Amino acid sequence: MTTVTQKQIQIPENAILVSRTDLEGRIVECNPDFAAVCGYTVDEMIGQPHKIIRHPDVPAQVFEDMWRTIKSGRSWNAVVKNRAKNGDHYWVEANATPVYQEGKHVGYVSVRTPASQDEIDAATKTYERIRQGKAFLSSGILHLTSIEHLKWFNPSHWLRHVGLRKKMAIMVIPALVISALLGINFAKTEYDLYHAIEHGIVEFNYATKINDVVHELQVERGRTAGYQAKPSPEGMSLVEKQREVTNQVLARVGDDLIREKVMSIRQSLDSTSLAPKYTALIFKLLTTISNTTENMMANMGELATPMTAYEAFNRFKEQKGLERATINAVLTGQQFSPAQISLVFSLQGKQDVYRRMVEQSAPEDIKRAFLSLIDSEAQKHIDALRPQLFGILKGEIPALAPKDWFVLSTGLIEKINTLNQQF
Repeated sequence: MTTVTQKQIQIPENAILVSRTDLEGRIVECNPDFAAVCGYTVDEMIGQPHKIIRHPDVPAQVFEDMWRTIKSGRSWNAVVKNRAKNGDHYWVEANATPVYQEGKHVGYVSVRTPASQDEIDAATKTYERIRQGKAFLSSGILHLTSIEHLKWFNPSHWLRHVGLRKKMAIMVIPALVISALLGINFAKTEYDLYHAIEHGIVEFNYATKINDVVHELQVERGRTAGYQAKPSPEGMSLVEKQREVTNQVLARVGDDLIREKVMSIRQSLDSTSLAPKYTALIFKLLTTISNTTENMMANMGELATPMTAYEAFNRFKEQKGLERATINAVLTGQQFSPAQISLVFSLQGKQDVYRRMVEQSAPEDIKRAFLSLIDSEAQKHIDALRPQLFGILKGEIPALAPKDWFVLSTGLIEKINTLNQQF
């Protein structure tokens, strides 16, 4: 195969790369977009092992995790660097899912969309950490490696199911007691830990403020998408009211840079790129929360494990927010484009990933409440709506009106957001 060139291929913004393999990973079907970006013809790709597009810069553990996940019957979602026929590369957000026919597992399908620069930067950092042994993927979720401790003498064992706010309140106690609990020398180590916890509290408080901004921007994005799909005075009124709420939250945070970015996005309601701009800003804000998680895990170890669940909550809620905006636009415009179809599938896969992440790291009481929401009647109603969307392709009208859909999904998102306050 051609030596890698480290030249990046820019994928068209509206491209959707689709391939299907058999159980052994041989390509049995692919669309023209996928073949074109890879530099092959469709006929050349059929019958080839899917690993022909594997790039050597991607750690083997990433692909091992993907195959382990999809072979277990679950979806896998991650940003991946792939190799083209001529040695160039391209970055995609890939969603791989098992395929069943008449109840029998027959293969896998992968749907890919262009990755943003922020996503590429984050994935590059992830690859380096995996290569250094500092992190690993499990079901597409990044985990930082840590040293195992003896449970009986490790406070993280008995604190791991305690909420983050309570945990840090417990730990911010006299240094001598901390030293005794952790079995460390009363010297620089406990001093560093004490101040790491103090700093962690400051970081966490800022992260919660950022989360408040993210939540209101998600609602604003949804209202804006609904208005753009079908402009009306009522829709404009809803957008303006939500902007007022967002402004109030921005004022409480007091970050002028974030406020300026929001104001820049709002300049024209006629722009078709508004939703992607909202999403890009939300992604950057969520990355801030991710960085806070990493810092706290690095400085506080397993004591900060609930912060991982906190981040997963926010990521899960963002997928719900994107789903709300996407389906709202579909219902309003009564059109279901290929890009929207791909996005709906991708969002479902991501929700599954972040749900498992919450299950793995959230305190027990929050986990029970979260899973109860996921199994609620509102969620079942949402799940039942998705198949109806494909009826739009045949000219059928879904039973749920856009306004009712927005209220239903917003109600569920608000409840998820309330759970965030319990950390």
